[in-house]
Amino acid sequence: GAGLKYWISLKGSDTKVGGSGKLKGGPVAIEMEKIVRQYRDLQPVVLLAHIVNRKMTLTSATPPGGDAEVTVKASGPTETYTLTIAPNGLLSRAVYESATGLGSGMTVVYGDYVGTRKAKLPKIMDIRFPDQAQHGMEFRFESITSDPNLPDKEFHR
Repeated sequence: GAGLKYWISLKGSDTKVGGSGKLKGGPVAIEMEKIVRQYRDLQPVVLLAHIVNRKMTLTSATPPGGDAEVTVKASGPTETYTLTIAPNGLLSRAVYESATGLGSGMTVVYGDYVGTRKAKLPKIMDIRFPDQAQHGMEFRFESITSDPNLPDKEFHR
């Protein structure tokens, strides 16, 4: 508001920020950086890479195939994800559980996927935090495009 501009860029763990006004370095800016990191880290491809890299055990009570959703549990020593996969093979929901209880119940809902380059990305992503029913964030994009000049090495996996 009031003509303030602020931007955040993440490349790996490096953060760059810029803009005008009082946002720089303030509590809102710090919170915005956390939100951008969560948005990046909870993308379906990043979440699935995390599960693979941690060598989590996958179990499912739902047989794959047909027109029904499939529920898969990815379990590791410190965390568990319950994943719901839509009949089209795309991730529709992820629920996080921690061995310590911290952050348990965080739910991410994905929707309205669009193809870009060699991937499909959700245009809608809702993240509900476990502490309150109405505490979370919602991302809704009109479009998602890929910069054809951006090299594949810029996509951290």
